[in-house]
Amino acid sequence: MVFKGAIILNKDQYQKQLGEMTINNPNQISLLDIQTVLEEHPYIKAARISHQYPGIILIELVEREPIAI
Repeated sequence: MVFKGAIILNKDQYQKQLGEMTINNPNQISLLDIQTVLEEHPYIKAARISHQYPGIILIELVEREPIAI
């Protein structure tokens, strides 16, 4: 999996959000399921998921801007 746009949190934290989904064969994972799980994360405003050859899942994230840290 390749993450783009992960600025506030690193890709490992988003990978943890996906949990067991990432262990399976990348060609058998539902892209809609990945998008749904990621968009439940409070820091993610939108996610776009796509397959890229060979067996790569590209995850493009738009994160929410924190009001205060």
